[in-house]
Amino acid sequence: HDAVTLTNGGLLAGNVDLGGGVNSLSVTSGLLALVLDQDVGIRGAGDLSFTSGSRIDTGLNRVLGDESFVLASDVTSYNGDPTILNPFKPISFAISENGDEILLTSTRDGDYYAQRSPNGSLGSALDRMAAAAVQSALSAGGSDLILTLDRSDTPGSDSAQLQPHAIGGLGLSQVRQASSMHRALQNQNSTTWPDLGVACRRQRN
Repeated sequence: HDAVTLTNGGLLAGNVDLGGGVNSLSVTSGLLALVLDQDVGIRGAGDLSFTSGSRIDTGLNRVLGDESFVLASDVTSYNGDPTILNPFKPISFAISENGDEILLTSTRDGDYYAQRSPNGSLGSALDRMAAAAVQSALSAGGSDLILTLDRSDTPGSDSAQLQPHAIGGLGLSQVRQASSMHRALQNQNSTTWPDLGVACRRQRN
C-alpha cells in the first residue's frame, strides 16, 4: 500500500510506479514532471486526485495533434482537473477516463496559422502541412519545421518569415510542399531566420 501526497508547491520529477496493492496519489498545489513520450506517467495510480492548483508537465517534445498518451494506469477512482503545461500553441490537451486508464489527448487547431499569419495563403499552406504531419504524410524536415513554429512564442507572426520574398523569391506553390521548403531552408543563410530556431537553420558541426 502506497499513499503519496504532493502539496505546497512540491515537485515530483519523473514517471511514477506505485506498484501493486491499494494505492493513492493526491496532488495539491504541486507539479508532476512526467515523461509521457517514454512510458505511462503514473503506474499503479489507484485513487488519483488533483486540485485546481496542481500542474502537470508532460515532458512531450513532439506533439502534432490527434494523439493520446497514458497519463495514469490501474486507476480505481479519479478526481480533479490539473493544469497541463503546454508549449505547443496550436495544440490543446484534454483528460479523459478509459477503463482503468487516464488518457491525455492532444487536438490540433486545423486553422491556427490561417487565422494568425499575416499572409493567409501561407498560413493555410502551413495548416495543410501540419495536417499531413499529423497523418505521418510529411517529410521529416517539414514536420520539424511545423514543430518549431508550434513551439515558438509567437508562431503566427513568425510564420510570416516563410513568405516567398523571404526565401529568395520561391513561389507559394513551392512553399506548400514540405520537401521543397526543407531544401530551401537548408540553402538559406542562418541569419535569414532569426527567430524560428535550429530546425530552420543550417546544421552546424
